[in-house]
Amino acid sequence: MRRNCTDCILDGTDACSRGAGRAVDDKICGDFFPTKVVEVDDDIVRKSIEYYGMDLQLNVAIEEMSELTKEICKHIRGKENRAEIVEEMADVFIMLANLQSMFYVSERELNRIITEKQERLKNRMEGEEV
Repeated sequence: MRRNCTDCILDGTDACSRGAGRAVDDKICGDFFPTKVVEVDDDIVRKSIEYYGMDLQLNVAIEEMSELTKEICKHIRGKENRAEIVEEMADVFIMLANLQSMFYVSERELNRIITEKQERLKNRMEGEEV
């Protein structure tokens, strides 16, 4: 019996049996589009910046992004490391929340720039054969 994309979510495995969110025809499964809401505790963000200071938090942000980069490189080389990638993604999301707070970036400003960048990407893709 062929599984539907939602089967992996409904059975609690959190991972697509067909290859980490890719459908049979190699188009991205609709159930695996990026989340719109990432739960990061604002109070912990504020306290971590106050406790460790901005300079250390900036270094930690660089380290966490580097660790994610390292895991992606391992994946490209053939390592089955989805769990490690997800863990590093969580660390990067936390540090992005810290950066957003440290640089006084409003959700509105960030969303405006994301929209502009995605529109530019969409226009580039529409101008090319995909």
